Amino acid sequence: MPNSPHHLDNPVHYALLGPHAGFAEGEGLALRYSPAVSAFGGLPDEATPEAWEDAHRLVQGGSLIVARHDVEVPEGWRVDYRGVGRQMIAESVASGESERAVPLGGEHVEAMVDLVERTKPGPFAPRTFELGNYFGVFLEGRLAAMGGNRMRVDGYREVSAVCADPAFSGQGLGMEIVRHVVTATRNDGDEAMLHVSAANPRAQALYERMGFVVRTELTFCAMAAL
Repeated sequence: MPNSPHHLDNPVHYALLGPHAGFAEGEGLALRYSPAVSAFGGLPDEATPEAWEDAHRLVQGGSLIVARHDVEVPEGWRVDYRGVGRQMIAESVASGESERAVPLGGEHVEAMVDLVERTKPGPFAPRTFELGNYFGVFLEGRLAAMGGNRMRVDGYREVSAVCADPAFSGQGLGMEIVRHVVTATRNDGDEAMLHVSAANPRAQALYERMGFVVRTELTFCAMAAL
């Protein structure tokens, strides 16, 4: 396993400082993804008042989602959502490519956004797919399932936006996509991880059956600058 797992305690910050620096916006101590790519932003491990001030200037009255340990939101922000996410590593997930999965790109944005809006797997923007390794399964001429990599820190990539059209439920499409993305991640030399809501034990149990193990818990906090 890679040697810097502590970066996973603050994955957005280290993604924007490292592998995803090309998608980063910001000056000073706060960074965020270009909003067309992702709604997430990052602060240093020690989120000082100066860092929060930089974040406030960065969003200019807009909003931000952070994912890290110990989110203490100062005055000047409105918290719209706060929840616990369990970070899971694909330690024992068996590799396996799906013969049906195809790469998703710009020509599939409308179908991806439509599926995400109907199934609500989590934040997804029109350019999120540019973060890498998004795949889909098409059935009956439409996108039936999808998933890919979102956050990326040295040695790890997040499996994200995994969703399946309810019209094709019961076919194991979600697990098929997850295994395919895990395999693609490993083929690129990284290990896969994901985040699942602590309020969704059914999903966590499914991932555990696949071979994911819980590493830690992070707070996901969506907030708006006042």
